[in-house]
This record gives sequence, structure tokens and C-alpha cells, in this order.
Amino acid sequence: MKKTVFDTLSGIKYVYLLLFFALLAGVFQPLVSEQGTLDVIKGMGVLFLGLAGTLLVYKATISSERQGIFLITGFGLIIISLILILRSLANFLANGEINTLFVDDTVLLISSGVSSI
Repeated sequence: MKKTVFDTLSGIKYVYLLLFFALLAGVFQPLVSEQGTLDVIKGMGVLFLGLAGTLLVYKATISSERQGIFLITGFGLIIISLILILRSLANFLANGEINTLFVDDTVLLISSGVSSI
């Protein structure tokens, strides 16, 4: 009985993560703009790639058999995810949708007359 309850709670935690990353990736953005859903799917994939990397790093901390394999693979997935995020950001900035100003190690993002630090 306890095992079934634990498995159910474990499954709920993954559903929560799925919904969190879906919202983080902007799953509702195509509904309010003319942008396609392909960008949202790509964003969710990149976020899940990073999540898989962090889960493997966590698994390395609790495993004694394959600790090295989990660490290398986990950090590799995290680095790939970070590269894809930075590449996507560079493409976004290259299209001129956001202008960047570098002032004393501070990046000011100016978009539609609104600035944030």
C-alpha cells in the first residue's frame, strides 16, 4: 500500500515539473500572438534537456556505482542546454527585436520603450 502511494506522489511531482516547464516555455504565447508553436516546443525541449542533466547530477550524488558516468552525462546535458539557450538568445538579439546597451558591466535591455536592469 505504501509503495503505491509513494509511486503516485512521485508521478505527481513529474506532472508538476512538466506543467511548470510548459508554462516557463510560454505554452500560451502562440494563443495571443502570431508566433508558431514550434518555438514553444523547442523551448520546452531545451528546458527538459537541462532538467534531465540536473536529474543525472542528482543521481550521481546518491549512486556509488556509476557516479562518474552520471556526472559527466549530467553536466554534458546541462552544458548543451545552456549552449542552446544562449544560441536562441543570440538569434533573438540578432533579429533586432531587443537592443542591448553595455554600460559599466550592466546590460540594459530596451524593448518597446521599457527598460529593465
